[in-house]
Amino acid sequence: SILIVLAVTSLMIVGLSGYEALISANKSSTSLYENHLLAIEQIKDSESQARHLQVDIVELMLAKDDSRIAAIKNDIDLRRKQFADDLSAYEKMNLDAYQTETLGKLHEEVRIYGEYRDMLVKLSLDKNKNPDELYALYAKSVVGHMDAFQKCTEDLSAYSIKQAQENNHSNQENFIASRNLVWGILIFSTLLFIACAWFIAKSITLPLQAMANLCREFAAGDFSRQQEPVSRRDEIGVLSLALDTMRTQLHSVLKKVHTSSQQVAASS
Repeated sequence: SILIVLAVTSLMIVGLSGYEALISANKSSTSLYENHLLAIEQIKDSESQARHLQVDIVELMLAKDDSRIAAIKNDIDLRRKQFADDLSAYEKMNLDAYQTETLGKLHEEVRIYGEYRDMLVKLSLDKNKNPDELYALYAKSVVGHMDAFQKCTEDLSAYSIKQAQENNHSNQENFIASRNLVWGILIFSTLLFIACAWFIAKSITLPLQAMANLCREFAAGDFSRQQEPVSRRDEIGVLSLALDTMRTQLHSVLKKVHTSSQQVAASS
């Protein structure tokens, strides 16, 4: 029964350790995905939308066909919305102080950029526009802020990638620690199981060996040695008590027989 309890306890400890390791790995994976990988995705998409907006604005300044101008204007509106949605989704994530500060700078550059961009879009819709003048205004007013907020998005993306790498490294360390813990518990449980099995085997074989020696003495006619008392209440204890009782009774019977034989010999 002791071995069964030890085996069940060991299995429970290993199972609970594995379960805790799985929960920790799941939380780390969720954190990696929600706080880092999604952040990288949002930032990368906002960078892509900004680059396409830049191309659309330059193309709009050069376009003369009304249908083409309308298509470019529609694409600009869609990308502006997507860009705003990306930043809004990024803001809702669990940001640290650096990300919050960089995002504030990004918003300021985007605000200034957006004002000049809207002005250029409005001027580009004028049929009497001068592309050279518009491009000069674009290069003077827009490009600098465009580069500045793209630098912010690149910094945020690089920072999120670094955090993801650190999180992944931490996950690897946690996995190794959990694996070593489980192996340690298994080895300790195995050694404990062996030690208990050896102890239990000894607790059975030693009393049986002592009783076997006692039976050999009985067979040789020696009933003088009294067996050491056994306090056990299991089958071995019952058997030991029965042997001791039998020794006492046999010794008493033999003593009576010997006394009777002496009396008979004396009377004859």
